[in-house]
Amino acid sequence: LKRLRERRGDIEKANKIRSYADMIIINSEGRILLLKRSKLDSFGAGQWSLPGGTIEEGETPFFAAIRETIEETSICPSEDKPPVYLTQIDNGGGSTSYYYFMLLPYNEIATIDNNEHESYVWADKETLLQCDCLLDLKERLMKILTAWFAS
Repeated sequence: LKRLRERRGDIEKANKIRSYADMIIINSEGRILLLKRSKLDSFGAGQWSLPGGTIEEGETPFFAAIRETIEETSICPSEDKPPVYLTQIDNGGGSTSYYYFMLLPYNEIATIDNNEHESYVWADKETLLQCDCLLDLKERLMKILTAWFAS
């Protein structure tokens, strides 16, 4: 019985592990889309992040990145130029972040989800380096984009 309880605890712990999918969106001027999280958010309030979020049960990282992008920005990837998988990074504790990339031929967003974000910016490298980004996003983006443009 003790082993069953321990196993049940392991399963419950595993079910709480979250993985994430984010979309790196670059506009026609080569700037990256960053969203400023709401000051009311319980996690990362007022910090800059990418469109993205938690992968829901039964959802692939690819579709999670698309769903979150649409929900947060109203940007819908085109079918003829779908997002491209870039990389995944181990967050520790069994959690993974997946990163996808898409180009936009324009610079504006129709709407942002005001419940989650309060503003957005199309950031060049200098702007990105000055932003107060969520967790280690700034370092991750610099590493991902440097590798992407070097290939």
